[in-house]
Amino acid sequence: MVINYKAVPQALNVIYQTADGQQVGSTASMVADKDGQIDLTSQLPSGYELSTPVQKTSVSDLHVNNYYVTVKPRLKVYTSEDTDIPSGVHLTKAVNRTINITLPNGKHKTINQTVNFNRMVTIDANGNSTYTDWKAVGTDTFDGVRLPVRHGYKLVFHDGSNGIKAQQVTNAETANDVVINVSYVKA
Repeated sequence: MVINYKAVPQALNVIYQTADGQQVGSTASMVADKDGQIDLTSQLPSGYELSTPVQKTSVSDLHVNNYYVTVKPRLKVYTSEDTDIPSGVHLTKAVNRTINITLPNGKHKTINQTVNFNRMVTIDANGNSTYTDWKAVGTDTFDGVRLPVRHGYKLVFHDGSNGIKAQQVTNAETANDVVINVSYVKA
């Protein structure tokens, strides 16, 4: 009598779930390879990754039909230098200070100053965004501006000085552009 053995493929239902037990995607029916191993990454739900470094499991070690695998959302970090930033994501901000000066001869002079900020965002598989705080690119302060004294004229300015003080942008999130108008009148 001759006895022949035939390999019977071993299968397992893999259920991907988050750490709090919520199922992600549908149950994946997987067949073991010739070594009895199942690749847990082969049918990962889109946008997710395994929570542990274990990528395979042995079917022979399991005596269950369902195998639960914990996954976490895959995170993507974007910086202002990236070219594939999703629409609606703002990672740069410029805060401007414009100083408009009307000189005694009626001519106008404008001084434009800008403080630039960058931040990063982390977006998970569900589209949830987490932003870092704004960080100044270079200085976070507008330079002071000394206004020229004109003989026979005085500056019409809010604090009576002949200069505009340096000004730090303390909160880029809420900072708005600033316009300062200065003019000279006969003394």
